This record gives sequence, structure tokens and C-alpha cells, in this order.
Amino acid sequence: MAKNTQVKESSTLTSSIFGNDSSKIDTSISNLFAQPSKINNRDLIASKVRTVVEIPNGVVVTDKDVVEPMQIDQPESKKRKTKAHNNDGDDENDDLESKYMEKLLNEDKEDEEDTKEKKDEEATKRTRSSKAKVVDLKNDELEKAERTVFVGNVPSSILSDKKLTKEFKKFFSEFGKIDSVRFRSINTTGDAPRKVSFINKEFDDKKTSNAYVVFIDKQSSIKCSAELNGKVFMNHHLRVDHLTHPLKQDNQRSIFIGNLDFEETEENLWKFFNDKFEKENNGEKVVENVRIVRDPKTNFGKGFAIVQFNDTNFVSKALLLNDTKLTTSLKPRKMRISRAKKMINKNQNSSTSTRKNLTDKQKTIIGRGKKFLNKSDRNTIGRLVVEGERSKKGSMAKGLKNGKKKPRSKDGRVTKRSQEFRKKLADSK
Repeated sequence: MAKNTQVKESSTLTSSIFGNDSSKIDTSISNLFAQPSKINNRDLIASKVRTVVEIPNGVVVTDKDVVEPMQIDQPESKKRKTKAHNNDGDDENDDLESKYMEKLLNEDKEDEEDTKEKKDEEATKRTRSSKAKVVDLKNDELEKAERTVFVGNVPSSILSDKKLTKEFKKFFSEFGKIDSVRFRSINTTGDAPRKVSFINKEFDDKKTSNAYVVFIDKQSSIKCSAELNGKVFMNHHLRVDHLTHPLKQDNQRSIFIGNLDFEETEENLWKFFNDKFEKENNGEKVVENVRIVRDPKTNFGKGFAIVQFNDTNFVSKALLLNDTKLTTSLKPRKMRISRAKKMINKNQNSSTSTRKNLTDKQKTIIGRGKKFLNKSDRNTIGRLVVEGERSKKGSMAKGLKNGKKKPRSKDGRVTKRSQEFRKKLADSK
């Protein structure tokens, strides 16, 4: 029934497409479309014809007799050729890529070497510039100041006698080895310059001078300043103080003394106040230190002094001695005694324009240096030192004019003194 229905359906389709004329219809094609859509595999296998080979009886079949199928050399497909061609191209491309990458790596290495060379050159330039412009902090002088002790009220007779200088060094060498001893504020007898009078040993033995004792070790200098202050050497009370670690200036234990003679000495003040108050202090010394303010050029006193006691009780007792004469002096005068006041520091209000570019550490070093160093070092500390500036042609230096010193004034005090000194030398010859 199903077949009949399929035939009817196919006939209706052909008639609808080609009409009733059967000659126009290809029966093979129509039969192909007339078959069912699902293929019956069993019928298909059964319909196939099998080839059967008949082997006669008594014949043994071996593996040699089996004929292997012929392998026909077929031409390679286009796909394989294109793949092989592509593989060859890939190899060439790989070579090109490897060469290109090597080239890039070499260029990168060259760039790195160039950058390293540039950095090294910049570093050397910076070091040269930093070496050329260095802030002069006087580190060597500050390190030396840490081992230095100031000694005041030193008798000038030490300068003219070598034995006394050796005794002076032995007096300080008990606390450690001494590196050097410098004498300052020297008083001379003649009108010649200080250098000339120092060479000729024309010292005024009646007056005193100052000294700087430099120890090898810092600790020995601190011990020396603590124990030798106020000790007597050659009938003189020495004022010993450390240069960088000085004794505290206590105004509550100090008095101001005015109306003194310009040629007054510290020893007279030591003796006067110790004699007055030693009995009340059970024979012990009362004065801690005495300082007469002097003119740095002439070494004459300015007429006033500061005396510091061991205890504040002696300040009130010393104030009662106001308008009394200094009996220990060769020229006794009435003293004007009052309480000591805090002195204004001149360097406190100085301009800080030159210190703007300095670090905090450098500022502290400069501050300490201005307090402890000598006059020339105080003026030059913190300045930029340009190495090789003076060696250049045409460069100007401070105090010089076109490579020559300024001419000395003919009416000056120094020229008159030097001329008189030369006349004396000529007359003596």
C-alpha cells in the first residue's frame, strides 16, 4: 500500500511539472527520487556480487603466493606542495626574524653602552664640579679645636727662656701627650712689628700673654681643663678652659668691675678677692676665673673686667666692696662693682643670605666654627672655595690689584714704625 501511495505521489508531481507528456520524463531520475529516503543496508549488502576464487585440491597457499597490492605513485596533492612551499618560506622567515632580532639586540646593547658612558661622563662632571666648588667648613681646624685648651694669664718670661717653656709643657703633659703649644697676645717692649720683636725676643716680662695647648687625645684635654683651672704656675693663677667645651658662664656667680687701669693685670684681681674671702671659705680659693677685656691690637685693657666666683654668696659680698680701691694693684683705683649681665652676641643678628643653600649639619659646623676658631678662620668659614681660581689669567683675588699688592700709605702708623726701626738698625750698625 505504501508503494502504491508513493507512486501516485510521484506521478502527480511529474504531471504537475512536465504535464501529461511522458516522453519528456527521464525514468532513471524519476525512479531515483521515487526510492525511499532511508537506505536499507541489509538489502544493499545482499545485492552486492562477491568474487570467489576456487583453489584446487592439494595446493598449499603460502604468504609468498599472496600478492600485495600495487602501490601506484600518485602525484602529490597541491595541498602538500603548498605546505612544503610554505615550510620553506617559514624557514626563510625564521632566519630573517632571528637576524632581525639579533640586530635589535645589538642595537639595544650599543644604546645601553652609550647611556652608561653618558652617565659616567655626567657623574665625572658632577664630581669635578663638586670638587671645584666646595664649602670650606674648616673640618681640620675644628678637629684640632676639639683637642685644644686655652690658657690665660701666662707670664711672658716663658717666651724668652727655653727652660721655662719646657717646664710649662711638663706642667700640662701630666694629663697626656702634647701635640703643639701656641702663644698669642704677646706684649713687646719696642715699637717694631710683633713678628720682628718675636724674632728678636723683645718681650715685656712684666705683662702676661695667652697660650693654646693642643693635646693628641681629646679626653686628656678635657681632664686638663677641669683640673688645672685656677692652679698657680710661676706665681700666676692660670685660667684654663677647653676651647670647644668651655665652662659655663654663669651671670649669677659673676660680677662686673669697671674703672680699672688700662695696664691692670688679672693676677691683681685674683689676689684681691681670694685674700678677702678665703678665710670665710676655710682657706679654699673663691675665684673661679678672671677676665680683663683687652684691645686686640694693643693688648691694653679697656678698663673693665669680669670675675666669676665658685658660689653665688660671694657675689653679694663682693657688691659691698663697691667704690673700694684695688689694693693689690701698682696703680690702685676705686672699683665700680655691679652684677654681670648677659652680653649681646654680635653674630646673632648677622645676615643669613649666604647660608640659605647649606644643610643643617653644615650650619651647625659653621656656628661652632665662628664661636671657637680664630679670627681669620671665622671670616672664611662657610665660603665657597673654587679650586684653581687664582691660577687663571686675569682673575682677581681679594686684597690684590692686577696681581700686585696695594701700595702702603706713606702717612700710616705702620710705615712710620717700620721706618724708625730701620733707622735704629742702621744706627746700631
